[in-house]
Amino acid sequence: MEFFETIARHKSVHSFLAKKVPEELLDKITQAGNFAERFEGSELHFTVITDRQLLDDYNENGKRLLVELPTSQVLKKRGLNSDYDFFDHAPVVILISAPHTDSKTGERMNNASAFCAAQNILSAADALGLGGNLSLAVLTDLGFNMPAAKVRTGVDGNDDVLAALFIGYPAEDCADKPHPHPMNIRYCK
Repeated sequence: MEFFETIARHKSVHSFLAKKVPEELLDKITQAGNFAERFEGSELHFTVITDRQLLDDYNENGKRLLVELPTSQVLKKRGLNSDYDFFDHAPVVILISAPHTDSKTGERMNNASAFCAAQNILSAADALGLGGNLSLAVLTDLGFNMPAAKVRTGVDGNDDVLAALFIGYPAEDCADKPHPHPMNIRYCK
């Protein structure tokens, strides 16, 4: 698929088929993330989670927290909904992390690098017939930065998880849906 076609047809996918993604495709899309621009020498790490039991455990714990903690009624309803899945039922979750820094500049550089990598991964997934979306909510809601979660997922204990991507085969074709963003470009000549 041509580069501009890939970008133009990208839509966030929130419904996935229960179909395993071949490891060679996962290698390609994480490699695309690794090729991304890095700022101020940021070092990124990619953790690819395909263990459905692990994702189901995080999902159930997250739903329990939505019900038990003082959250909005909308979130409580999600927690009570047996079909709700924090990961949109994606067969793959890719965590992007970087070594922790106390520097505000370093933190911004790590975040910028992680989001460049995330965009490359989503574009590569689209080009390979997969789909995906970026989530920041699962990082806080499911505690991926907690020490126990890092041990369970294999994320380095000194890393901060900066982004989570849900990847899989889209349950519906998004190519014909209109792009949701208007063109907001200004030229200064």
